[in-house]
Amino acid sequence: MAEKDGRRWNHNIHHHPRILRAIPHGAQRALDIGCGEGMLARELRRTVPQVTGIDLDGPSIDQARGYPDDVDYILGDVLTHPFEPASFDVITSVAALHHMDAAAALGRMRDLLHPGGVLALVGIARSTMPGAALPPPGSGLAAIAAVVT
Repeated sequence: MAEKDGRRWNHNIHHHPRILRAIPHGAQRALDIGCGEGMLARELRRTVPQVTGIDLDGPSIDQARGYPDDVDYILGDVLTHPFEPASFDVITSVAALHHMDAAAALGRMRDLLHPGGVLALVGIARSTMPGAALPPPGSGLAAIAAVVT
C-alpha cells in the first residue's frame, strides 16, 4: 500500500473524499457494499449514525471487525442478504460492482435505497462498452445512478 503525505493511499482510497461529500444532510443509515477492511465504512460513520458494511471476503470482514467502532460488518452477499427495502439513505460501493452482475446489483441498490437517497458508486472499467450492462430505459435505475469521476 502506497503512502501519500504520510497517509495510506491507493486508487480506492483516492475516491473516499468525493464519496463523503455526496452524503446527504441528515442521512441516518448507510450501506457500504464491498467494504473490505472497513475503511470507508468507518469514515461514513463519522457523519452517519448507523453504518453497515457488507463483503463476501471473510478475512477482510474479520479485519474490519477488529477496529474499535460501532459499524455493523456483515459477511455476506448484498444480492441475497435480507435487508429491508428502502432502508438506507446512502449506499456506497468502491470497486465492487465489477464482481457482480451489474444489472442485478444496481437493481438491488435501487431497492435498498430510500427514495431521495444517494448512491455513490465507483466502478472499474470493463473491456466492453458500458451500454451493454445498463438497464433499459424506464427501469428506474437512472433516477439513482450517480457518476463519480
